[in-house]
Amino acid sequence: MCKVVFNKTLVVGKTAWLRLETLTYLNSKGGESKWDRAVRTTKNEENKLDAVLILGTLKKNASSGQANLQEEERVLLVKQFRPAVDAYTLELPAGLVDEGETKEEAALRELKEECGYSGHLANEISDFVPLLTSSPGLTNESLSLVAVDIDLNSKENQLPKQALQGEETCTVLKVSKFDLMDEINRLVKEAESKNQNLKVHSFLWALAYGIKVGSSKI
Repeated sequence: MCKVVFNKTLVVGKTAWLRLETLTYLNSKGGESKWDRAVRTTKNEENKLDAVLILGTLKKNASSGQANLQEEERVLLVKQFRPAVDAYTLELPAGLVDEGETKEEAALRELKEECGYSGHLANEISDFVPLLTSSPGLTNESLSLVAVDIDLNSKENQLPKQALQGEETCTVLKVSKFDLMDEINRLVKEAESKNQNLKVHSFLWALAYGIKVGSSKI
């Protein structure tokens, strides 16, 4: 059985936020092999949750259960510049989980910071989401998805104001949930027409594809 021998881990580089490690692991043939990975410096346990993705759905009268269908079909996306890929990206709102926070607390905080909206946890999939990997060939970063409902009739959501940190900038977009694939394609083509490189986050694309397949009659 393949297994990492953690007492042989070698740290070969480090910054304030990331460290580069060379792992030793037992391969399928019973010998030892090496593998390089990037690790967040805030991660002190292999199974510690690093960040949350937020599926924020806009609703009217959400507290009374009488949602307006047109509004309910809209979700929040963010567009921001990512230096690591030298491009703007289209993503679900997301952020790191602070020490001592639950994923739900982190999701509500990040939603307010990135998008300016206050929300409450949706009775959907949040309780059943396992730790998700982002790019397992490169990093041990782990994520979870939290579904949040946003009541547009709430006083605190009448004039949403972002509370971005430091040099962070992002544009908030409201798009149709059930036409998500078409909306993504439209935004990418719109960016191309302006000679702007816009890349789509894999989790967002997978969500859009799943919705499209789920709504198909095939």
